[in-house]
Amino acid sequence: MLAIQNVSRFVLLIMTIFFVATGCHSDLPNVPAKKGEAKPDSFNEVADRPRGTDSSNVAPDLSPAPVVRGVTTENQRKPDVSAQQAELVAGVNQFGCDLYRAISNGEDNLFFSPHSLYTVLAMVYAGARGETESEIKETVHFDLERELLHPAISQLNVDLTESKNSKADKFELRVANSIWAQQDFPFLSPYLDTLSSNYGEGIRLVDFIKKESREMARLQINQWIEKETNGNITNMLPPEKLNEDTRLALVNAIFFDALWKHPFPNPSRNGKFKLRSGDEVDVPMMSLRFDVRATDRFQTGDDQLNAIELDYRGDRASMLVIMPPKGQFKEFEQSLNPEKISDIRDSLKKDDTKLFLPKFEFRAKLDLPQVLSEMGMPLAFSPTQADFSGMFEISKSRRLYLAHLLHEALVRVDEKGTTAAAATIGLMEITSMPRRFLVNRPFLFCILDSKSGQLLFIGRVMDPR
Repeated sequence: MLAIQNVSRFVLLIMTIFFVATGCHSDLPNVPAKKGEAKPDSFNEVADRPRGTDSSNVAPDLSPAPVVRGVTTENQRKPDVSAQQAELVAGVNQFGCDLYRAISNGEDNLFFSPHSLYTVLAMVYAGARGETESEIKETVHFDLERELLHPAISQLNVDLTESKNSKADKFELRVANSIWAQQDFPFLSPYLDTLSSNYGEGIRLVDFIKKESREMARLQINQWIEKETNGNITNMLPPEKLNEDTRLALVNAIFFDALWKHPFPNPSRNGKFKLRSGDEVDVPMMSLRFDVRATDRFQTGDDQLNAIELDYRGDRASMLVIMPPKGQFKEFEQSLNPEKISDIRDSLKKDDTKLFLPKFEFRAKLDLPQVLSEMGMPLAFSPTQADFSGMFEISKSRRLYLAHLLHEALVRVDEKGTTAAAATIGLMEITSMPRRFLVNRPFLFCILDSKSGQLLFIGRVMDPR
């Protein structure tokens, strides 16, 4: 077995997607590939060694998996996609708002990474064809042509990370992808080329069929997720989510850690926070007086929308906090779109402000197949109708489909700054006096890239406790 290659140290939002067959094992090792399909032994193998982890939850001495590259990857030339970045960011933001509206029922805190989900679904989309492709394209807002979409996402990840990270400002934004494929499964070489050249440093070969090696692959995937999220997301993939039909795992991780440009003094004092039920609860409330961009005429009453945008050190990202008018929280959520977020940001004015903001930390988990089906892409989750013939040659008895799409995210906001991480696992199976800004009722918040305005994370706080 070749050693696993050093994975890119970019981290934060993790996504894993597994492709599995519907109960047929004619694709077991040593089955020859058909014409036009890539054999693993035709790849350029690349040595790769897994980085260790300090967590006691994941075994640090896992056996390495061999890494291969797509056949033509080294000879491919990526197109210039600089002119497409604005359109790509618009698609990510629209998908993020659409998904937020779709999952905003209930009274729980909510948090997820549109960027991470968009990236993993793009890897799925690369192998979709026919009506399945059309549904994914429309639902996730893949508005660019296929030959431009994947290079544009690759370039966006570079733009978001390489030019942003700063040791001096202690600002860190990292994004990483990894691909785990069933050894000897006849994936089509153009699909593997797309993944290898745009979403990672190679494709890890594992054996999902045998029980012992399947468990080893699960531990390796969990270890990768934990490492790439700086230990914030652990043991995300449980044993029962993998079986002998698993064929492919597509993983994305995103990690964000930044200090406030204007940190809050320590310690915080308890303050009142009004729940939607009308009850008041005591929460740790941070406070600071400074010049900041906020809505022009903030009133202590609850009858209007108020917003404030807080910069992180280095001016590379910001947090936008939005408090809808009292009694109109749900109505505002259901009307949320990128244009509304942009209009709110444009309306903000910088002035001397006394801000009161609750500290909060929570973890959110999502299971998205039903939601995305209702949003317009049910065929991808159908074991009998999904068309992923761009990945391998389907037949009447063999078909890949997206069985599960899990997402987990964590956010921590305190006096110093913000830490956020996200992971997604998808399973595919075969088959003057200063203004007073008091955030004391449920609010929405977004973490945005300052240059492009792209939504990195979006969420809401219903109860800071």
